[in-house]
Amino acid sequence: MRIVAEQLAQQLSKQTPKVLLLNGNEILLVEETLDQIRAHYRQQNFIERLSYSVDASFDWNQLAESGQNMSLFSESRLLEIRMPSGKPGTKGAKFFKELTENIAFGDEADAYIVITEGLSKQQRSAKWVGMIESAGLLVDTYEVKAEQLPGWLKHRFQHRALRVEAGVIEILAAATEGNLLAAAQIIDQLSVLSEDGGVPLSLLKQTLEDQSRFTVYSFVDSCLLGIVSESIHRLERIRMEADNAILLLWSLAKETRELLRMSQDVAAGSPIPSVMKQYRVWSTRQRFVSAALNRLNNQALRDILSRIALLDAMAKGQRQGDIWHELEKLCLSYCGIATLPAVANNS
Repeated sequence: MRIVAEQLAQQLSKQTPKVLLLNGNEILLVEETLDQIRAHYRQQNFIERLSYSVDASFDWNQLAESGQNMSLFSESRLLEIRMPSGKPGTKGAKFFKELTENIAFGDEADAYIVITEGLSKQQRSAKWVGMIESAGLLVDTYEVKAEQLPGWLKHRFQHRALRVEAGVIEILAAATEGNLLAAAQIIDQLSVLSEDGGVPLSLLKQTLEDQSRFTVYSFVDSCLLGIVSESIHRLERIRMEADNAILLLWSLAKETRELLRMSQDVAAGSPIPSVMKQYRVWSTRQRFVSAALNRLNNQALRDILSRIALLDAMAKGQRQGDIWHELEKLCLSYCGIATLPAVANNS
């Protein structure tokens, strides 16, 4: 069955599927939906949770062997499979075929969540997607468009029981430029700072002024502009203040995939302004995107995505290495400076 994230709670009240495909490009919506799914499975006694990150070198036998091993903590486990590319390959497709067959015969005790980023129309027609959709759930999270953002912000404020003064939503929408993660963080901060649940314009403006310049999305912007000193400085502040390499890598990967799609059109001869209009790039974001497209070609962006995949595994403890040193090299690559080869592909 295929549903949207807004229908998930109702659907989970009726069933606990053994396989679920969670798909979407917006990190905040995907992660919040994933938290909702995890909470449901915990209530159903899926206490132990195992996580896997799939890239081109992933060994699918790991998952097959996990399915044969008994859990030490509960009868059933929740296995999360992050597969940003949406391409399991031949071995991965075989694994999903066998998994869905086991589910159909009632022979599967564990539950599986597959997390992908923005499946294309062609990928959605793949057999492995259809098998999961038939055996369980396919849950889509859709990006919030510019015209939908004020409504999304209003709902977010209401969910936090906050009353906003006229103009707050419009200013916050303009300040965050469609970045839902940044907007959500600011709303959370306002809920702490508000003494009586009210959010006047003065409080929002002060919060925006006090907001650290060294956040994940401002780091990404510095990389897009190719400003080396600023990018490295912001990266160091993120390491000191947040130490969240996984979130940083996700944000970079999302931006790079969008750039790669646009870069292909630019390479085919389309002017950058036309391409940005086609991809609905916000006017306030165009100088960042334009700078990156002028500096980075298709191959450079592909190389960056390959390195991000390796660093993601490192950040999750699946590879050895100094993640922040490697992030610095990645940052230099984004700024158009040649660096050492990507980290070695070892466990």
